[in-house]
Amino acid sequence: MEALELARNNRPDMVITDVLMPRMDGYEFVRQLRNDPNTASIRIMFYSASYHDAPAHALAKACGVRYFLRKPAEPEAILNMVEAVLSDEEEPLPQTPPESFSQEHLRLMTDRLSHEVSDLEKINQRLSMLVEISQQLAQEHEPQRLAKECCRAAREIAAAEYAWLGFHDRSQHNAVSGLDSSMIPDFLPLQGLPGKVFAERRPVRVNELTNADPEVKQFLPQSVVIDSYLGVPIVTATHLYGVLSLANKTDRQPFDLDDEHIARMLAAQIAIAYENASRYEELCKLSLVVEQSPVLILTTNTNGEIEYVNPKLVEVTGYTLEEVVGKNPRIFKSGEASADTYRKLWQTITSGEIWRGELHNRKKNGEQYWVFAAISAVRNSEGVITHYVSIMEDITTRKSLESQLLRAQRLESIGTLASGVAHDLNNILAPILMSAPLLRKKLPPQSLDTIVSTIETAARRGADIVKQVLTFGRGVDGERVLLQPDHLINEMVKIMSETFPKTIRIESSVSSHLWPVVGDATQLHQIMLNLCINARDAMPHGGVLRVAARNTQLDVNFASMIHDAKPGSYVVIEIKDTGTGIPREIVDKIFDPFFTTKEVGKGTGLGLSTVLGIVKSHEGFLHVDSHMGEGTTFQVYLPATPSAEIKPETPEDELPNGNGEWILVVDDEASIRTVAKTILEAHNYNILDAADGAEALALYADKRDSIRLLLTDTMMPIIDGIALIRAIKKITPELRVIASTGQEEKGRIAELRSLRVNAILAKPYTSDTLIKALDRVLHQNPKAKQSASQ
Repeated sequence: MEALELARNNRPDMVITDVLMPRMDGYEFVRQLRNDPNTASIRIMFYSASYHDAPAHALAKACGVRYFLRKPAEPEAILNMVEAVLSDEEEPLPQTPPESFSQEHLRLMTDRLSHEVSDLEKINQRLSMLVEISQQLAQEHEPQRLAKECCRAAREIAAAEYAWLGFHDRSQHNAVSGLDSSMIPDFLPLQGLPGKVFAERRPVRVNELTNADPEVKQFLPQSVVIDSYLGVPIVTATHLYGVLSLANKTDRQPFDLDDEHIARMLAAQIAIAYENASRYEELCKLSLVVEQSPVLILTTNTNGEIEYVNPKLVEVTGYTLEEVVGKNPRIFKSGEASADTYRKLWQTITSGEIWRGELHNRKKNGEQYWVFAAISAVRNSEGVITHYVSIMEDITTRKSLESQLLRAQRLESIGTLASGVAHDLNNILAPILMSAPLLRKKLPPQSLDTIVSTIETAARRGADIVKQVLTFGRGVDGERVLLQPDHLINEMVKIMSETFPKTIRIESSVSSHLWPVVGDATQLHQIMLNLCINARDAMPHGGVLRVAARNTQLDVNFASMIHDAKPGSYVVIEIKDTGTGIPREIVDKIFDPFFTTKEVGKGTGLGLSTVLGIVKSHEGFLHVDSHMGEGTTFQVYLPATPSAEIKPETPEDELPNGNGEWILVVDDEASIRTVAKTILEAHNYNILDAADGAEALALYADKRDSIRLLLTDTMMPIIDGIALIRAIKKITPELRVIASTGQEEKGRIAELRSLRVNAILAKPYTSDTLIKALDRVLHQNPKAKQSASQ
């Protein structure tokens, strides 16, 4: 109606109109134009997708329309047709429709409506099938079955004789329908018409084909004949997966625009379903990897609550999944790592960085194990942290081997010092042996005091050397604690001064204000000992060995120039010699295990590799500078904690006395019993003493109502100290016990703790240590946990 009014008011040279329109169709619109003298001669073109058969054209010409264009048409085709219509010089068709127009119009519209209804039913049927297949595709998670199902559905929906799917670089997921499966390889390459669809990422619809056409020859086996082809890309907004191809409609009609639309819709569903199936397949593979992984995997939420652990972690720790879900990973802590370690770990992962390091954990049964862990944050698509994941390797066996290696290397180092240690012990024993007989003579108090002081000093010095040798030799690593490094360094300088050849001058420059470091004292001793022994060996004819230590602060620029270095606070320990130096070509090899330039029998090549391993385990790094004939400098950088404070021990003016309590002293060394009895009686204790466990049991059975405390050695003949403690504890569980031992083995210490002894004294101990231990156990806090006094 609107177009009719516009035409009457403006009288255009040409009218382009559709045929199928609401309220007034194209035929009625033309009839009314022709019935009006003012618009009767206007040229008219029908632009329609449906009305192109003979009856439709005949009725159009009867009412004055002889120009037709099929929808959809390219803009260029439309412009060409408009130009042709306007330049046409033929006489207009009859301007007045015949009398039979209304009857023919009604019949045509009725037939067309019937066809439209039929087409709509077909479209509705196709859409219903598409919805149904979409639901099926959404439930299919196996890509190969999905491809086969898609082929079947495509043939059914498009009424095609053949259908096939070709996925780019996914040959194992290609499929055909309506063809022998043995022909699948012939369809794998995306060539010919399918290749054109893939390359141009758009549908290709070609009818009236023969097998002689070049584009058909490239992809179709000769045994298959096609006359029409429709291909659509299997594509999402971000990825092109392949091509859906259809050939030969079953009704032998050409593929039309409706077929193309429905194929495109199906291809879109296939793309989404295939993407989901591929992701599901990858997730299943990933799940299998996680479930069967040889490493321990743990995930937590942002509150640190465990959400998942894999079977390997369950196997190693002994905890079930149900026992750990919802718990904090601290249930695995052994208690040996410092709180600072976990604080730094949490700070690292919450900032989005990866934390890497070794952790000493505990199993459900109490057994301990080592892991190397990499812990990182998991972010969602918006970059927000939603989870944390821990990937851990069980390195318990490796740590055991490392411990054996460290012990072997310690023993090697002690062996190199053996002659020096023996010389030093002889020097210690000499003044003791010479001074002891003088005590029997009546000497002035001043001389007596001097002799006693000499003996005491020599004994302390001997005890220190024995303790140092045991520390290196027994292969027991201590826990990581806050240490004052200047004490450790000065100890090592003293040992070297007493054991190294006199041709080597040792110089020391150690700041008394070094920052504290968190470390293992035994291992830090070993670093210095190994480096100093190497320096000694590099100066066979003598020289100067300089030991220095200072605080330093590394910035980002400096740290970036040194491998493994990180910005922060460090204590630098420098070992410098004036020896032969290291050849430039082997500097990079000196830290390799078993690499050595020493003669056979004079070194295993483990010293420097041990040093590097210890330094790295302390999160530090090494720097080496060497020049042939001028010497070598090793710099050890250890992370420091400037803000930490180590409180010095405050000496007491007077030792506390007892209240006449009876003490049972048991030791197979008569001299130790005699001295202990003398000391304790001098501090108001009553003493019973026994030479072994059997004698002690007899004494205790007779005097158990009087005895308040048992002081016993652990290594004795007949009945040793541990068996004695166990037997007496069965008689009197609440009896207080102090055990003394000269061998601080972990197993022995653990057994003593399990017997709930009140204190453990490491031999040799001083009279002050003994008196303080008794006072603490008897008078201050008798129910306190066991403690070890050194």
